[in-house]
Amino acid sequence: MSSSPPAPAGHRPIGRHHRTATPRDRAVRALDLVGRLGTVVTLASLLVVGAAVGGLFDGTSETENATVTATFGR
Repeated sequence: MSSSPPAPAGHRPIGRHHRTATPRDRAVRALDLVGRLGTVVTLASLLVVGAAVGGLFDGTSETENATVTATFGR
């Protein structure tokens, strides 16, 4: 068992997890997050467009009452 001398006051340990993030690092991380959110939004919108196109070709003719509308009078 080896013992090391005590660290001087104000000494920060050297290791992988003790690096201070710079403003550039934060900006890169923020842009990465915005890009990932943009990807999710794009995929969701493609899903909606796909469902709309599928609704156009679902086999229901235009003359049939495909949509039920409820109107409430005053």
